[in-house]
Amino acid sequence: MTSSVQSVVKEDGVTPADAFDMGAGRVQVDRAVNPTLVFNETYANMVAAGTDTLHRTDLNIASIDATTMGGSVTTHRTAINVSGKNQTLDAQVSAPAGVTITVNDGHAIHVAKGASVTFPVTIDAPSVANGQYQGRINLVPRKGANKVTIPVAFVRTQGAVTLSNTCSPLSFPASTNASPTSTHCTATVANFSPQSANAALNISQQERGKALQYKNVGAPGSVVGSGDGVQWSGTLSPAIPPQVTGVTPGSSPAGGYLPLSLFGIAPIAGVGDDTITNFNVPTFFYGGEPYSQVGVVSNGYLVLGGGTSADIVFTPQHFPNAARPNNVLAPLWSDLNPPGSPAGSGVRIGTLTDGSTTWLVVDWQKIKNFGNATTHSFQIWIRLAQGAAGTGPSSEDVSWTYGTGADAGNAGTGDPDSGVNWGAENRDGTSGANIATAPADGSQYQVHTTPPTAGGSVTIPYDITSKKAGTYHSVASMTSNRTPGITQVVTTLTVTP
Repeated sequence: MTSSVQSVVKEDGVTPADAFDMGAGRVQVDRAVNPTLVFNETYANMVAAGTDTLHRTDLNIASIDATTMGGSVTTHRTAINVSGKNQTLDAQVSAPAGVTITVNDGHAIHVAKGASVTFPVTIDAPSVANGQYQGRINLVPRKGANKVTIPVAFVRTQGAVTLSNTCSPLSFPASTNASPTSTHCTATVANFSPQSANAALNISQQERGKALQYKNVGAPGSVVGSGDGVQWSGTLSPAIPPQVTGVTPGSSPAGGYLPLSLFGIAPIAGVGDDTITNFNVPTFFYGGEPYSQVGVVSNGYLVLGGGTSADIVFTPQHFPNAARPNNVLAPLWSDLNPPGSPAGSGVRIGTLTDGSTTWLVVDWQKIKNFGNATTHSFQIWIRLAQGAAGTGPSSEDVSWTYGTGADAGNAGTGDPDSGVNWGAENRDGTSGANIATAPADGSQYQVHTTPPTAGGSVTIPYDITSKKAGTYHSVASMTSNRTPGITQVVTTLTVTP
């Protein structure tokens, strides 16, 4: 495996390109019509990946984007050789400091003409800080065909099942029979996912040899071998869902109602009376949990995570309510009738940015009640987990705003037959908040939540001792059926003479 430096730029011809720009610039026709390898994927798998964040990185496409990578992750790609020749390809890899990308376990890739080959790609980054990272893989044929480029991106962050591991002190004297010394450590695995999680923990020395000895392992953990490490496995109960603590007067990013029609964004096609339209969108957080799909309902509310016809209800609920729909943002839930609304109306969805922060905006403009001619304009703003906002739960920001009379506001008046409510709810309908009094035209509100509370968790105490001075790394590694790859925490220990 070798390193390579690529002089690839964005469309402006100056700014260095990143993994998300590959394929977004000019087309090199000579390479496009003479590919060496092709990657096939089904439409069904592409659609499923919209909500399956656990396996999305395994889509068989010529790029890798691991949006949750806790330390190490392995994915596979299957390529078809369409070059007309038997091929042997060598991997040239570029990666940030502290990150290792390994293709096909470090071996060349051999594939006969017309045949397919499946090979693993492993990203290892156990010690880098949380954040976005990018790299690149070039598969270079030995027989002179066009190289194959695979952009690589990942976000170093823990998933829904978390791992912590601490030791104190981090520096301690070498142990002797006359003077035994050690550091005391604690490892905790906690489940923040809405389902039960099967998890396994292993803690051991990174370096070869047995300089570190693991002792006094507390239940439910157990020692590995004769002090070679610590282990545990078991099932953790689901997390307690996020809580919606309030919907209160606040501010929205634009300082008020800003119709998407001003930006040339067309109404959503097919919106009728009592309809839901699902959209795959960039990741955002609500209640400390990530989402990448929304269901836009004609009756003035949004279903986070998407929905079905069972989530279409024209009589508004008072929150919380265990009945569907759940995970709702409802700036004005009433029996609305978009098809019967006046000219210039429409339900729209789009993204707006100020250059550093990007927002998902869902806009109901001049939408009338089903039972009379009263119209409403209101919108939801959701900050996306990217750019200056960051990529984790701290990026969460949800607000909404109402139009003024000139924008056909009427925030406080719903359909006379169904009634109206304004509020928000969590994913299982156990927590929600309502706006107590009818919001005024031109008003703005912020939605406040708290993240989920760990369901099942396990804490394992243990000690580490050593008779040999030096610097060592104790690595806690955890796998679960709710998180991709291996979650790792590396602890550096110094044993003094």
